Amino acid sequence: MTMQRRKFLRLTAVGAAGAGLTLLDWARWTMYGDTAARDRLAADASGTKTKWEAQLG
Repeated sequence: MTMQRRKFLRLTAVGAAGAGLTLLDWARWTMYGDTAARDRLAADASGTKTKWEAQLG
């Protein structure tokens, strides 16, 4: 039996950094009410194949 290689999610160094920034800014906004962090979320989460579609209050 051979193992099949599947591509579910592949994080590159750039992708991992973006994910980290998104998580950090989301945490700052939700825990501390940091509106500057909330405003950075769209830029943090966007990429060449990613579209930001959230309406945050």
